Amino acid sequence: MGKLRNTKAGREIIAVVAYVNETRDTDKAIELARANGIKVVKHHGEDDFEELT
Repeated sequence: MGKLRNTKAGREIIAVVAYVNETRDTDKAIELARANGIKVVKHHGEDDFEELT
């Protein structure tokens, strides 16, 4: 993320990670994403997403 932010200075960067299946490390990954300003969305159905961060 830092490298991307440096190359796109002056522009808003919104990184998003979408996932379907939870694993034992999902909570850890969500916390890491939050710490780095990455939005996380969970896919529930064809057009149904839930923003978690």
